[in-house]
Amino acid sequence: MRRASELAKGFPMKYWEKINPILVRFGKTYTSRKKKDELLENIKNIDGS
Repeated sequence: MRRASELAKGFPMKYWEKINPILVRFGKTYTSRKKKDELLENIKNIDGS
């Protein structure tokens, strides 16, 4: 999720306060866009199995 509008679609607003620190940490840990996209694609595939 790259934008606030995508965050709004993905998570109810009541969870944003808890989710934001996790997403920020993820963004700081994985600074390469390619690596982030790979990880998120893997997560998507696990969920969609």
